[in-house]
Amino acid sequence: MMNENNDRSQKKTGRRPKTYPAQIRYTISFNEVEHARFLQLFDQSGMKLKAHFIISCILKDYQDH
Repeated sequence: MMNENNDRSQKKTGRRPKTYPAQIRYTISFNEVEHARFLQLFDQSGMKLKAHFIISCILKDYQDH
């Protein structure tokens, strides 16, 4: 009886799992000049996340189709 009570009152906490989680990762390295240019382009984009900005740049031509 005690177990049944605990199961009902237990609340789910934490993040909801993403529908399509990112499982493949890449890394890039910039020198100082490239990094400054990257930050300039990122600021001009108005995006909030650098990851989304990078994805939009890489897949820009692909998304237009």
